[in-house]
Amino acid sequence: MPDRSPLNALLCPRSVAIIGASTDVTRIGGRALRHLKDVGFAGPIFAVNPGRSDVQGIKAWSTVDDLPARVDCAVLALPSTAVLPAVEACARKGVSAAVIFSAGFAEMGAEGARLQDQVLAVARRANIRLLGPNCLGLYNLHDHVFLSFSGIFDEVRGTAGRLGLVSQSGGYAGEVVMSAREAGLDFGTWITTGNEVDVGLGEAMQFLAQSDNVDVVVGYIEGVRDKASFFAALTAAHARRKPVVLLKVGRTEQGARAAASHTASLAGADSIYDAVFERFGA
Repeated sequence: MPDRSPLNALLCPRSVAIIGASTDVTRIGGRALRHLKDVGFAGPIFAVNPGRSDVQGIKAWSTVDDLPARVDCAVLALPSTAVLPAVEACARKGVSAAVIFSAGFAEMGAEGARLQDQVLAVARRANIRLLGPNCLGLYNLHDHVFLSFSGIFDEVRGTAGRLGLVSQSGGYAGEVVMSAREAGLDFGTWITTGNEVDVGLGEAMQFLAQSDNVDVVVGYIEGVRDKASFFAALTAAHARRKPVVLLKVGRTEQGARAAASHTASLAGADSIYDAVFERFGA
């Protein structure tokens, strides 16, 4: 059996826990659970809700510590103040990865950045990969995985296109999918990175570049935090002759400020991005 990618626990999990699962499908924790059930996820789904014994027909557990088995990926549909204790519980339980929807971290200023650093420190000690915070999550329709509360679920359910998207903006990611559908194109893999406390643009792009289910890599960039992983992704796509289509925002000073305030990213000099894209044929 080949080694699992470092991101397989996120994009190809064998079991998922929804922490903050809700019976109300209009709430974030309710939508995330409904989407995962309705997409046909084949592995065990664990609902965590301290106030209920059953959530949407699935047995609910009061805490992460109560779960009867180790979990590949946890989805945190919680207020920002509850995220650190939840990640600590995931560490005790041996969870491999977590998707953090919650806002209220580095994009909000110094206090939020300190909380984000604390969450990362716990995750690093426990070898937990984190997507987010402040993100819409991800989906991988080829493996019937949908770890997002995005309303695009009802548009993409039943499809499994061979385009892959990485976006630092959840809202933009949804618009791209809808526009592509109007043109007869489908995204089978979709990753929104948010604040990128751990998993960033480059590593997510490299997953798509190396995936047998992706023919074209598409990206929306507000700022590159890790140059090495971004270059590695472009190199991997080039080696496999996969087209890479990127939209870089923040060319103007005003645009750069908007990008920074959105997901706490740094825009960087536009001319540098132009040169890199030309070098790799993106």
